[in-house]
Amino acid sequence: MQDLENDCTWGIVRNLKKIRFEKGDKIYQDKELSETMFLIHKGTVKLYAENGYPFIQFKNGQHFGDVDLFCGIRRNGTAQTTEECLLYKI
Repeated sequence: MQDLENDCTWGIVRNLKKIRFEKGDKIYQDKELSETMFLIHKGTVKLYAENGYPFIQFKNGQHFGDVDLFCGIRRNGTAQTTEECLLYKI
């Protein structure tokens, strides 16, 4: 079991891609296909509803986009940076 966990962990780490965003950049739009999830290394990201209302904020050490990805649904909200961000995408 331990070998399987290590293989899974290293498989994820090998597939991480570092990506930088400037303040105000949109990471994804509402209703887009979900193909990745994001881990926040540095910065803050807000999710906005269709009407532009911010409904959740993510910061250093948190992740987002996983529910849409794992459930195979389109994005629920628009993700936008509130400051310069360094993210890892899977």
